[in-house]
Amino acid sequence: MIKVRNRIICTFVMIIAMTLCFGMVAEATTTQEQINQTQGKLDEANETLNQLREEQAKQNKELSNMNTQMDSISNKIAGLQSQITDTQADIDKLSEEMDLLSADIEEQYNNMKLRIKFMYENGTHSAIDMILSATDFKDLLSKSEYVYQITKYDNAMMGNLNDAMNLLAQTKASVEEDMAELNNLKADASSESENLKSLIFNMQNQIDINSANIEETEALCKKYEEQLEKEKLDARIQRDFQQYSRKQLLNGLKDLLPQRLIPVVLDMAYLDEEKFINQISKEERQRLLDTLKRFVVPITATRPLAEAIVTAGGVDVKEINPKTMESKLVGGLFFAGEVMDVDGYTGGFNLQAAFSSGYAAGLAASNLE
Repeated sequence: MIKVRNRIICTFVMIIAMTLCFGMVAEATTTQEQINQTQGKLDEANETLNQLREEQAKQNKELSNMNTQMDSISNKIAGLQSQITDTQADIDKLSEEMDLLSADIEEQYNNMKLRIKFMYENGTHSAIDMILSATDFKDLLSKSEYVYQITKYDNAMMGNLNDAMNLLAQTKASVEEDMAELNNLKADASSESENLKSLIFNMQNQIDINSANIEETEALCKKYEEQLEKEKLDARIQRDFQQYSRKQLLNGLKDLLPQRLIPVVLDMAYLDEEKFINQISKEERQRLLDTLKRFVVPITATRPLAEAIVTAGGVDVKEINPKTMESKLVGGLFFAGEVMDVDGYTGGFNLQAAFSSGYAAGLAASNLE
């Protein structure tokens, strides 16, 4: 009877064990499927992110080209404005010259009126009267010559003044045409500038939108990466649990964690280190997983300098001649080793730096006069 009962118990235990094992296998399969799904989502998100970054690179290049064009147009407008200013100065100068010439013409006209008035006031009402008033032939020739010279001078003077006035008027008209053309060119350039500003504004908006999409996709990738890491860690824990299902937690995590760290982690996860792994529930495993993912090691202090293998900080190397190790600020002062702001990854690199800099400093110091 006892044998039968023992067999029943053994069979029952085997069934339970097999059930647990099959459950672990099924759960592990499910976890792998989750990993594959998350990996697929991560790959898709990374592909989208790469496309967005490529698009952003193109947009930034196009924006750079637009800004270059804008600089060129701005320089063109500035050049046209300079020409407009110079041309306006020419127009103002021509207007001033025309005003002076008009004053000269007015003055010459007034002088002619004064001469005519003088002749009338002296009884001579015309050139003919002046000629007829001659007393003899010699006087006749003299007065005829006088009338001729005055008339010739006045005609020539008025003609020259009129010619000069016409020339100035033509020059001013030509310059004003140039001014009109410059203003048209400036207006066209300004219109082109405004259109380009609108394109730049729209492109910048597209870049901002794309940047927001990139930021959102990066956050999504980070989320999937964290989820994937967590799922992979869960799969690793399940694999170890299957391998060490009959061991206690304290001994079943030896492949995953350092032996001295295991009880610390289990305590933080509120798990009994003596509990057998095949008795661990999914919730308890999840608690262990969360503890490992969120494991924080606060730094309370540093070890003493005597135990250090690398020191950081020191004299700025920019103030040291690298060939002689002599200070650039104080002549005859040399530096070597970790007194300088040089530190390697491990002690060996620092020893080499000390040996080399010490040799260079000693050699240079021995050559001082």
